[in-house]
Amino acid sequence: MKKYAFESEMSISAESILLLCTHPNLRLKDDLFSSDGHYILLDNQVRLHLFFRNTGSNEFIALTSIDGVTLFSVHCAANGYGILSNSILFRNATSLKANEKKALYNLMRGCAKQNWEMFLYDFAKYKMP
Repeated sequence: MKKYAFESEMSISAESILLLCTHPNLRLKDDLFSSDGHYILLDNQVRLHLFFRNTGSNEFIALTSIDGVTLFSVHCAANGYGILSNSILFRNATSLKANEKKALYNLMRGCAKQNWEMFLYDFAKYKMP
């Protein structure tokens, strides 16, 4: 019982990933735009790779990938953030390649989620128009 409670409290959500990508302190990091990017270890030992690209005017794009597949990009600006609508995350599953499906599955596993529709809805709330 305690183990279940601990795991449920620690599970990664779409919101927590987006908050990591958009945290204001990131703008202060000297190596934010490093070509090597940065890794975050999600639940179940899934490694999420983050690359940040400066777009100017105090804005940047955070590209998130697993196993070399960029799953979604987050536009980060002073007035807010959102997931770009052309991200693989929002494409029809039948049009995805095998490695893209596997990377999405690993993201879902890294967020400790079981239900694909609920998982996708959590990200779709932040989709840019």
